[in-house]
Amino acid sequence: MTVPRLILRYVATGLVVLVAVSVATVYASRKIGTQEAINNAIRATTLVAEVAVQPTLTDAAAHGDPDARSASSGRPGRWTPAPRTSGRDATS
Repeated sequence: MTVPRLILRYVATGLVVLVAVSVATVYASRKIGTQEAINNAIRATTLVAEVAVQPTLTDAAAHGDPDARSASSGRPGRWTPAPRTSGRDATS
């Protein structure tokens, strides 16, 4: 074999290995990233449930009683968010 042909073979082999490693890295990174996002969502949901919902939840509300649900929220009917402010205290 000639030297240029050996160099071409060496470069081609390197490119094939580079593509194979790149594809494997992308696949592994995507799988790990997806699993990490799911785990973070589970942690955030659990935290909200334990801190915000659980202290106000009664057995009747947990079993679907609409009166108990509105009583446990402290508001009648549907919840509506508070109006947004500019970030400054209006009294100052």
